[in-house]
This record gives sequence, C-alpha cells and structure tokens, in this order.
Amino acid sequence: MAGTAEMLYSILGGNYYALLIAVAGQDEPVSGRTFASELKVSSTTALSRLRRLEAVCLVRSSRLGGTVLWRLNTDSELVRAWRSERRGAEGTSIAEAGASPVSTGGGGVTFERKVAADYLARLLLGHGAVGLGPSRTVVSVAFQQAPEFTVDDLVVGAATEDEDEPSLILAVAARRTPNVVDSDEKSRGLFRAFVKQLLNSPSDGPELRLGLAVAGPQDHAEQLKTLADLATNQSGADGFFGLVRTPKKFEQPVRERLRQVEKLVRRALVDLGVPEPPARVVEQQAWELLSRLVVLMPRVESANDSEWSALADSLTPVSRRRDRPGGTSLRDRLLVLADHWAPSAASVNLSMLRRMVHDLVDPAVRRHRTGWRALELLEKQARSAVSDEIVSEDGARRVRLDRDDVAVALVAAVGAASGVVLHGESGVGKSAVALRSLTAMSTAGAEEESRSADHKVDVAVAGGAAGTTQIVCMNLRHLPSTPLEFEGVLGIPLRDLLAEMSAPTRALVVDGADAITEGAQTLLTYVVDAAATVGVTVVAVTASDAKQLVTDAMSGRLGQELVEVAVSPLTDSQIDLVVAEFKELEAMAANPRSRELLRRPVVVDLLVRGGVHGVPVSDFDAMRQVWAGLVRRNGSKDHGILDAREVAMLLLSRHALQGGDQLAVAASIDPDALAGLRKDGLLRTSLDNPFRPLPEFAHDEVRRYAVAWLLLAEGDPMRVLVDAGVPRWALGAARLACQAVLVAPASNSNPVAGRFVRWQCKFDELVAAGHGERWTDVPGEALLTLADPRPVLREAWPQLQGEGRAGVRRLIRLVDQRLRDQHAFVRVAAVEPLVELLLDDETPWRTGDEVRTLLADWLRSLVHSEVPGGHPLREQLRVRLLRFCAAADQRLRDREEERARTSVAITDEQRAMQQFFGQIGYPRLQRRRQRPAISQEITDETVVELLALLGPDLGEDGEAVLRRIADAAPEYLASALEGVCCGRALAAYKRGFLADMVLAYYLDEEDDGSYGHGRDEGVRDHKWVGPAMPLAAWCRGPFMVLFQTDFRNGVSVLNRILNHAATVRVRILTGVDEHSQSVISDVDQYRAELDITGAPHTYVGDSGTWNSYRGTGDGPYPCMSALQALERVCDEIFELGVPLENVIHILLDGCNNVAMLALVVGILVRHLSKAQTLIDRFLAEPDVWHFECARVAHEIGGLSASSEGVVAADRRGWSPRRVAATLVLGAGPERAEELRLVGLRLVEKVRRRLEYLGDEVPRAAGELELSTARLGC
Repeated sequence: MAGTAEMLYSILGGNYYALLIAVAGQDEPVSGRTFASELKVSSTTALSRLRRLEAVCLVRSSRLGGTVLWRLNTDSELVRAWRSERRGAEGTSIAEAGASPVSTGGGGVTFERKVAADYLARLLLGHGAVGLGPSRTVVSVAFQQAPEFTVDDLVVGAATEDEDEPSLILAVAARRTPNVVDSDEKSRGLFRAFVKQLLNSPSDGPELRLGLAVAGPQDHAEQLKTLADLATNQSGADGFFGLVRTPKKFEQPVRERLRQVEKLVRRALVDLGVPEPPARVVEQQAWELLSRLVVLMPRVESANDSEWSALADSLTPVSRRRDRPGGTSLRDRLLVLADHWAPSAASVNLSMLRRMVHDLVDPAVRRHRTGWRALELLEKQARSAVSDEIVSEDGARRVRLDRDDVAVALVAAVGAASGVVLHGESGVGKSAVALRSLTAMSTAGAEEESRSADHKVDVAVAGGAAGTTQIVCMNLRHLPSTPLEFEGVLGIPLRDLLAEMSAPTRALVVDGADAITEGAQTLLTYVVDAAATVGVTVVAVTASDAKQLVTDAMSGRLGQELVEVAVSPLTDSQIDLVVAEFKELEAMAANPRSRELLRRPVVVDLLVRGGVHGVPVSDFDAMRQVWAGLVRRNGSKDHGILDAREVAMLLLSRHALQGGDQLAVAASIDPDALAGLRKDGLLRTSLDNPFRPLPEFAHDEVRRYAVAWLLLAEGDPMRVLVDAGVPRWALGAARLACQAVLVAPASNSNPVAGRFVRWQCKFDELVAAGHGERWTDVPGEALLTLADPRPVLREAWPQLQGEGRAGVRRLIRLVDQRLRDQHAFVRVAAVEPLVELLLDDETPWRTGDEVRTLLADWLRSLVHSEVPGGHPLREQLRVRLLRFCAAADQRLRDREEERARTSVAITDEQRAMQQFFGQIGYPRLQRRRQRPAISQEITDETVVELLALLGPDLGEDGEAVLRRIADAAPEYLASALEGVCCGRALAAYKRGFLADMVLAYYLDEEDDGSYGHGRDEGVRDHKWVGPAMPLAAWCRGPFMVLFQTDFRNGVSVLNRILNHAATVRVRILTGVDEHSQSVISDVDQYRAELDITGAPHTYVGDSGTWNSYRGTGDGPYPCMSALQALERVCDEIFELGVPLENVIHILLDGCNNVAMLALVVGILVRHLSKAQTLIDRFLAEPDVWHFECARVAHEIGGLSASSEGVVAADRRGWSPRRVAATLVLGAGPERAEELRLVGLRLVEKVRRRLEYLGDEVPRAAGELELSTARLGC
C-alpha cells in the first residue's frame, strides 16, 4: 500500500503538497506572506490555498492583531502519521507514529478510518453491506457517538428504498488484531461495550446489530464469525449452546472460542453491576450478542489490501474522471474525510457526503435516475419558455442584453441566504436574468473545475472552486396541481432528489412563482419545504404584484433567511443599445413617457415583431400596437383570418380567466387562426401537457393583453372580473382596461364627468367584497401612467381633494410605491401632472407631509436627471417660495413695528439694574456677533430644502434668500446641504455658491473653544438621519459633489474648516477653567513646525486630529466625512493623469492643520510609485513618523472608515519604516543617495529636538528615540 506521503501527494497535487511541506517546515505560526515569498506565488494565491488546506484539517489558522498566522494541524492523526513518515520512522500506521488508539482501545486509527471510508463509499453508491440484509442500503454513517452508543467507532444506519428513516443500526468496533480471550484487557473492554450496548438498547426503534471489523482473515475472527452464524440461525440460547457443545460437531478451536466468549460476557456482566451472574444468564447474554454480531474481515492493510484496491474500482464509475485514478482519488478523499469527521463525532448523510466530494464525483450519476429524468424534463420546459433576446420578425436582427447589476446581486444572495424572492414588473426579464445568471455561475464553476483537474488543484478540498454551483430549474405553472401528483411523476419525494445535489452552492429556481395567485400555494410550499430540508436555496421568480404573497409563503418556511432581489427595468444605456439595433424605436426613446415602455424587454420584443407605428406612450397604447401588429397582423391575412385570430385570443383569455371545457373551447376556434398565432409567437403548445387541446399564451404579458382586451370587449370589465372570482393575477389586465376606459370618448355608459371617481368606486366595491386591498389602487395607477393624465386628473381634482384629501394622498402614495425608477427616484413624467395641480396652491408644501415629500422627491428627480434651468414647473415653485418668503418678511417687520410702538421707555434705574444683572456669571472672552433678524418661516426646514433643490432654477432672488439665512441663522442651512441631492442641486446653480454655503454652515465661528469646551469643536454636525447611517462617511454631506465640481474652492473651504476645528480642539485640550484662567498656557505641544512645502510652517493638532481622515480620530464628524470624500476624489483625479504634485500643492495651500497633512501622507503612500520625491520631506519629519506610527497601531484593533473602492487600500497599514524600506529596495544609486540624505535629516532633527528639550526628556528615552530614527533610515 502507498505511504501517507504518497497518498497526500496524489490527492493534493504538487502545488498544495509543496505548501503543506512549507507549513510543516515552520516551528512557529507565520503569516501567509511568508509562504507566498517562499513558494514565489502571490499572497492571494497562498492565502486561498491555505484556507483550502484548512478546510480538510491539514493546517490551522490563528489571529494575532490583524494578522492571520498559519501552522500545521498536529491534532490530526493523518498529519501526525505523515510527519512521522517524513522523518523516516518505520511503519505506516498512525498508531505507530504516535497517534492514540480509538477510545475503546486496541484498534489502529488508520484501519478504523479505512473501514469508515468503505461505509462512506457504500453510502455514496447506494449499496448495502454485510449484516444489513439483502434489501437495505447504507443511508448514514456516524462517528464516535458515545454515550448513546458504547460501540461507537462507527454507527451505520440502513434502510430499504421505501423507508424514510433507518430501520437497522449497525454499531461497529474496529480492531486490527483482537485477541479474543478472557485474559486480554482490550478484549474485556470490547465485550463490555458489546454487552452494555445490548442492555441499553430499547425494545422499540430500529433493529440493532453489532459489528466487529478486523484487519483481514484471522483465526479468532473466523471462529467468532462461525459462532455468530450459528447463533443467528438458532431460536434461543439452549439450542445454540447445545449445538456447539455436541461432541465432534465442531472443531476444538471453535468450542474454545465460545468458552472464552462466555468468560468475557460473564466478566462484562460483573463489571456492569450484575454480581455472580448465573450460567443461564451468561449463556442467554452470550447468545444474544453472537446472534447480533457481524464479523467483518476487510483486506485493507498493507500485507493484503485487495479490498482497498477494489474499493477504488467500485468508485470509478461515479468519479468525475471515470477512470481508475479518478476512483482512487475519490477513495482517498473518503479516507481524509473519515479522519476529519471522527474527532468531531460527525453524523453523515448522503447530501452532506456528496457536497464534500462534489469536485471528485460525476454530478450526472444519480441514484434516483427516474426522478432526475423528470426534473430534467421540467427544467427543459422552464428554459424553453424563457427568451433573453429581442428579435425582429424576420430573425435578422437580435439583441441580448447584459443584466450584470441584477446578476451580481442575485448570485450574492444565493450564496448567502436560504431563500431568494426575485421580483419585478411584468416583462422586465426576471426569468431570463435568473436562468442566465445562475447558469453562468454554474458554467463558470465547471470551467474552473476543468482547469483545476488539469493542474491537480483543489482535489483534496471539498467545496473548492471546482464546480461550485448546481442549479435546478422548474416553472410552478408546469407542475402537476398537487404535491401528491408531483411525487407520483417523480417517483420519489422531491427532497430525496435534491439531496443528491452536491455542489457547495445549490439552488432551485422556481419560475412563475406568482402562480400562487392562481391556487398553487400548496405546491409552492411543498417545493420550498423540500429544498429547505436538504439545504438547497430556493429562488422564487415572481411579478411584483404577487411578491408579498410569495414572500409570506416562503418566510413561513424559511424564517428570516429570506432575501429580496429586485429586477429593475432597463437602464438608459441598455435602451440605447436596443435602439441602436432597432432604429424604428428612436422616436419612442426620444419621448420621456414612451421611453418608459422600452424599459421592459418583453414589450420591446412584441413591439418590434409587430411593427411600431407612431409613438405609443402608455401601456394601453403599447397593447393596441401589439394587438394591431401581431394579433391582427396590420391587416395581412397570410396567417389566418384576422377576426378569427382575434376571437381565438379572446376565447383563450376567457378560458384562462373563467375556466371551462377545453374541448368545447378548442372546437370553437378556427384551427388556421391557432396555427398562425403559434407561428407569430403569441401562443405555444402547453409545456406541462403536450396533449392539452388548448395552447397557452407564450408570455404572461401576452396573456395580460388578451385578458384586458376581453374585459373591454365584454363592455363591462367589472362584471367579467366578478364572474371569474376576481383573480389576483388579472390585476395587471384590469389596470390596462382601466386606462382604456379613462381615455375613451364620452358615451352614455361612460360619461367624462366624474369618470375617474366612478371607476374608483367600482374598484373600491371589490375591496369591500373581500377581494383584497390591492384592487383599490388600480384606477390610480392607470391614471398616473396614461399618455396624458392631465384632463382626467384635472376633472377629478375637486373630488380628490374632498374627504380630507384622501384621493390626493392615495395618488401620492402610488407615486412613492410604484412609480420610481431603478435609482429609486420618482418618474418625472408620471409625477409632474400631479405636481402641476398641487402648485395651484400658493403654499402646497404646507398642506401636508405627503405633499411636502412629493415635491422634494420630484425636485430630486430633476436634479438626478440633470434637467437644465428654465423648467416651467420648477420656476413656478420658485415663485411660490419667494412670495412666501417675502410675505414672511413683511409679517416679521409688522411684528417688530408693533413691539416698538407698544414698548415703554425704561428709567435710568431700570437700565442700571439690567447692566448689574448682565454682569452676573462669567464674562465672555469675546462678544457674539449680532446677527440680523430673520423670520422662522423662512428658516423652516422644508422651505430651505426646497429652495436648495431648485438647483439651476434657484435664480438670484433665491440665492439671496439662502445667503440671508447663511448670514442670520447659518445653523438652519442643514437641510440645504445635508438633504438628498441638495449639494448637487446647489452645485448645478453656480460655481462657488455651494462652497460658500458649506463654509457658512459647517464653520461655527461663535464656537471657538474660548471656555475650554465646545459643542462640536467649532464645526456644526451632520443632520441626524437615523441609526443606520454612519456618523461619518464619504457619502455624507455635500462634500463629494463639492470636490467633484469645484475642487480648488472646495479644498480651500475645507482647510478653513479644518484650521478652525484644530484650533478649537487645542484650546479645549489646553484647558480653560470656569474663571477663564489657563491651566496649561503653553500650547506648543499641539503645534508642529514642519518643513514640507520648502519653508518652515506651523501646523496645529494632535493625534486625534491626524487620524480624522480614517474616521478613528476625535475630530468633528463632518471633517471626517469631507476628508474621506476628498481622498476618493483625489483618486479619481489621478486616474485622469493629473500629476500628484499639482494636487498636493492645492491640498496644502492654506493648510494650518495636521488633519490635511495626514490625508496627504496617506495619498502619497497609496500612490507611492507616482509620488517620486514628494514624500521625502514628510519622511524627514519626526512628527510625521510619530503621528503615522500611532495611527497604524490604532487601526489594528479599532474601527476605521471603509476603504472599499480606494486605490491600494492595503497600504493603509504601512508604517513610515515600511514605506522607507520599500523606497530603498526599489531605488537606483541616485535615488538611494537621496533617500540616505532624507534619513540623515530625520536623525538630525531628532537630535536637535532632544537637545532643545534637554533634561525634560529622560536620557534613556532620548537614546531610544534617536536609535529608532537611525533604524528607520
């Protein structure tokens, strides 16, 4: 038999085995970088390989600070045997290499693991084993199951095909060479365990059998096997003992072995508390033991390992490679897993085992082949019903869109959650995204697997990169109507089939989950339960209308481990790709409302195939075009009679809505019309039942159009819905029909006057009848998405404002919930008709919170869409706001004049008393500036935010109002700067204005630290928006926009704020008591004179100020946010090719604080290759070393700002010493000389500083600091 080293090499391959040797060569735990350097691979590769070796318990990791250290896992018997073998120790058994024997004594661990590997192979193959009976197969293998089992080396569960739980338990003791005599101590322990197991076993439950596995044929084992066979065939102890004791019936060694067994059983009974057991009791117990005993003599040891070799042969057909080396690798993996599972008392079933050997087994080889063939057919049907292309009618032009944004989110959710609800509007391509992205995920894993197999990588690591994903797809509408029928089709419970999925990531895609609204809730629940039982992630694909129902059904089974992923409509760039291929869509793309139709791929496909005429603007317009172009073929009769085609669609929609006799419906439809509709891609043969006489609609959107047309054709949509039971899935069709009746010409049955309110009442009646609250929103959604809702909306406006403006509030709620784009901004075209009517009010923002929110959302959408100045409605809102502000000013002046008229002149005595009481308390160090009065109505948070959001339409008058607020009450500018999109809006108005507002708000001149304390260290804080938002972040405030649009002004403003904050902080730290007397008058300790710009300059701040840009300092949060935003903008500028020197000059211009210096140092370190000599002056300053070393140490265990997206973020942990060493190692002769001089300047500055301080610094401390400086250079 091959040695342990050879076995590990064959499993791991050269790369991983070399890494294992490198780890073994280290006496102490070391970092992954050490191994990367030794093996000449990247740190990422080394870390990946170490983690995979850790997955199979060959190495271990520990953490020291922020560093992960690695060492050999010496607790593994396999590792100890390997190390012993490498040291030249004789023998290959782990027991001889110093491993402990099994807990019950006697057996070698290697032998026991091989026995376990054999049972694991039988579990994988679905085979039985000796002692289990002819019809049972192995269904579970457990290790070390004490105290439940006293015979616990292996506990094997077995069951027949129709049993859900094991009906037989075989408890196996593995002993290499047992000496079955009473005088052998190990045999005494073995039989004590056997007897105790028999005494403790319950009378009910699975049948119990005991197993003894020995290494190959042995005399004592052969004799025990003979006795066990005899006992099994005797009905009682008397018959058994009488048979064996019959003279000359059996050989003497057999009879002698029975006597030894009797003695061992007697001793076991005594040890277990049975004093002097009678001979009859001993015989009865011995017979019971032998009748349940299975003696196994596998040939798996080096002297005779024929069965060990045969095990590899038996695994070859299921191995991925389908050859002998593949079978051998799979067998050896099972041995490694047995070694891993034994110490952890693992209990292994088929699902768990297949996952651990996924990269070595052929996923196509299944035990339940009939069931998998049924699943494969369902998957084929589900995939055939989905198209991810937009194709012209002649097939000559086609577009396939990448939906990477959704695919990334979906793949991440599948890897992290037990269930995923993938939802979106009808026709946005949900099914295509799910199937395509998850299939690509699975295919990528298979390709990686192929590469790994070629290089023998990841073979030993279960769940490695190779083939990491398996996907099964089905459409809920294609399944039988009940779980019982579904199981009948599969021939086995679904959970048993899914249990054979073996990849680390396993997903069941359930398309058409919105069929839950059509009565499929029980079926969906069954599928979710089956997947959850075996750890398969369920991805339910549903339309948004049914999302809540699907979520509720799944969360009841999966709990909180449910993630929702939205499939957004197509983005503008994706629409542009479509329009580039299909030029006939250009007019639609140019119209804001019709462009919304192009965001749904299915609608685009139908329009392209039917031919676009004019510019359809609403869903109803699109339906009419599709109906005219595809159903009625634009008048062409080459695919059937036009009226017959339309009637066929209506009859099929009525059957879908109301049910009925399929044969009768089929008989009434023109067969030529059906054939034509199939050819045009509107209908298809039923996928779940090809013998069904009626075809089905090719897509849900086609069904929606057909049902909507039916509702309109019948003349009374509400009656048709009620007759059909008001099915939830028909809600989209009802919305289309409602659009049609809202814009229809006036008629006796549908007059224009009161039309919207009348239809709203009809749908409210459905809600009152118990059909669900969702129906009440149908008229409002239909109205807001009309091509031009203004006439209908204005006619209904008086009624909508009645009853406490309930109708208006409903429309605003619908805008908020259902009329947002993929960026969560409201759709401008849909909301502006409503805004137009709201602006008829002089102060609409004061009529309610919902109106105020709508106006702000609308303005944000305009800012996000970069709508230029001159927008009529935005200008109208500006007029309203300015009139309101002017009226507020007038009211303030009136109040002041009134107070002046009614005030009474005070006497000299009263004036003296006021002066006397004004001196009580502690005097101010400086007087606060008298600010002009301003009305609180103008500084109202909503007014200020709306003014800021006017953006390009703010105008000079609006600017003047904001500047007045900045001068009179700057603290009220928070909503103008902290609100969503406010910064971008102000930046779009005029260059420099945003910088002025930022300075006015954030820099609090009156908070100067004069009292030894300050509210926010001289800087006004961020606006509180809730606990979910971090206190400081690059995305908070207007800073990102400020630096992107006005970099130089923005940096100048930030330096003024940072200078002020640093000064205030120093005043606080120096301490001023309550009597304004300095406790520490000398503030030089917080000042640093540095020569980094070519001339000495003083910078203010401490280590807390220095750490501000990393979010770990004590500086004001807005300063932290601004510095983090500035850092990212600098990275963006450098990507454009701007020299670092130019940017650094701007950053240091006007800088008197160490916070900006810290940011500059961080930028230079991260862009070290571009920094050249810019960093030299910083490295020559001792204070920079002190501050930066303290920052690096502080970040090791502390919380710091996110570095995601920052260039070379890993260099944040570099100390100045490492930076200097990196520069020196990469320097040429001239550069090395320059760096040597930098080091000399550093040492000289440290020496001069120590001389200046003199005796204030202890001699030892001074020498240490000087030595550290020399070491750094």
